[in-house]
Amino acid sequence: MRSDMRSGPAPARMFLTMVGIALLAAGCAFREPAPVRELTPAEKGMTPLSGTEVRSILNKTRYSWQAAQGATGTAITTGDGRVRVMWDTGAVNGRIRFTDTGYCSRFEGVRNGAEDCYQLYRNGPKGFTVVRQDGTPSGTIALSN
Repeated sequence: MRSDMRSGPAPARMFLTMVGIALLAAGCAFREPAPVRELTPAEKGMTPLSGTEVRSILNKTRYSWQAAQGATGTAITTGDGRVRVMWDTGAVNGRIRFTDTGYCSRFEGVRNGAEDCYQLYRNGPKGFTVVRQDGTPSGTIALSN
């Protein structure tokens, strides 16, 4: 009697069916590749600007910004610690202060009025990458003047 390979013995079919179910249950058949994480400026070997350099750049200026999440807008610093940040649907006034390693800002109604601190890395003649003190990306800014 001749054996048909497509039907095969019942235990072998059951085993292959169970393997297929296990792979599906594990998500192997549908798992997307993990997104590629961009290297931080520090991981690229870049050095942050000093607090003195940041003050000379941001103390009294106008710049456009793009947040890491994609929002965009403009900002103006007045030279006396005030900053105004504007975007398509609104604006907010706040305070900026310079530190030995960068700057800190706070805005009433944003982050519950908590201060957040940043470092700047030059990425072009008028462009900078902004990174939070904890190393997470914040976005970019480009000087207008």
